[in-house]
Amino acid sequence: MNVISCDFPLESCMTKIELNHGVTILSRKCLQTKACGPNIANNEQQCYSDLALGNQVQLCYFCCNDANLCNDFATIPPQPIQPTEEALTPPPATPLP
Repeated sequence: MNVISCDFPLESCMTKIELNHGVTILSRKCLQTKACGPNIANNEQQCYSDLALGNQVQLCYFCCNDANLCNDFATIPPQPIQPTEEALTPPPATPLP
């Protein structure tokens, strides 16, 4: 395995996983952190959606820059759990006695 260190200005490690009817194409490269956002923003639709899963065609992007070998994986990780609106709403305040 070749290990490449991503340094400024290409400080983030990007992993792209393409699954197409059982065929996996894995690519990795260094890029600017701000370039990760647009790709990752499409993961919900292109990677984790019922349509992508049903069609057996997934295109998934993952970026990291927080640890050595942070992108050392070759399968699609589980979708991050998004907090629900209910979880984000604080409980009502109770009056003090």
